[in-house]
Amino acid sequence: MSNKSKDICWFTPHANHYHHYLMEKCAENNIVIDTIYFSRLISKYPWKTKFDGKSKILSKSFLGVDFKSAFKGYTNYKTIVVAGWGEPTMMVLLSIRALLNKSYYLYTDTPQRKSRVGIKQRLRKVWLDWIITSSQGIMTTGKPGISYFTDEDVNRDKLINFPFVTNLDFFKPLKKSNSNEIKHIFSSGRLDIDHKGYDVAISALSGLANYKYSIAGSGPDEGLIKHLIEENHLSDRFILMGWTELPDLVIQYQTCDIFLHPSNFDPFPNAVLEAMACGCLVIASDLAGSAKDRIVTGVNGFLFKAGSSEDLKSCLEKVLSLGDDELLSIQKSARNTAEEWGYTYHIQTLQNMILCNQ
Repeated sequence: MSNKSKDICWFTPHANHYHHYLMEKCAENNIVIDTIYFSRLISKYPWKTKFDGKSKILSKSFLGVDFKSAFKGYTNYKTIVVAGWGEPTMMVLLSIRALLNKSYYLYTDTPQRKSRVGIKQRLRKVWLDWIITSSQGIMTTGKPGISYFTDEDVNRDKLINFPFVTNLDFFKPLKKSNSNEIKHIFSSGRLDIDHKGYDVAISALSGLANYKYSIAGSGPDEGLIKHLIEENHLSDRFILMGWTELPDLVIQYQTCDIFLHPSNFDPFPNAVLEAMACGCLVIASDLAGSAKDRIVTGVNGFLFKAGSSEDLKSCLEKVLSLGDDELLSIQKSARNTAEEWGYTYHIQTLQNMILCNQ
């Protein structure tokens, strides 16, 4: 690497399209960022699309730590950003920077609230409190993330709202008719019932008519979901699409009548952001962070009580009864909301962070 000081070294678990898009926009705006991934891809997100081919990967050695990277210090950067502070190399690197009073930022979506029991968990909490206190700031996703850390007594001045960025030129509306007699409902997400709540969706939809439901994604609960579909006699209405790449995914967003995100807990799902950018009418649970952050029920989408098939069914019935003009108004409002969070917000935020570390 050159001895010339670069702006940011960004550590993140794996390659994905939204990080790749952000890095492209940073480069266009003369923000010099190097990305280092913990791994190129992980098995639950088997993208065939190539992202960030020039980025580096951590090498794992003794105790799963890349000691060369951890002790290197990355002193030729104005600051570093770490997404995924529980990774062993990052724990060492962050501890060193905290001890030496070097600048770093933590980046996380909304953590799930958990009680800390046992010595190991309590020690981890002590370490994490120290790392947070010593950091330059915490970049987190939307109002849910800000609220979480505020409740944890983190100094509000440390908190930076930095939601995932959506490529609004790729995820964009396609002119479509709302007068389809059979409504197309679409979901995108890992087939994990505890997380994504597909059992809630199946239960809610079992008593409704005049729809077809497509789910894009793969995961450990595919067999169980198929069983629930058959048990509720819905095989003629459900389509499990399997893992779906971006070009096919965006077509589903653009052509569906309703995007459904029934998750039991989801920190800040990109699927909701992408669907809104495509002008979808989104129905999402109130524990899906990005939906809670962006959706005003009845204006640009709908929220239902997480885990409640009855509440979801009531919401679906209401949406399915809307007239064409009402649907169009909500779809336009969804896109307008997405446009309020274009990449320029993220660029300005990063530029301010760099200025603080000149």
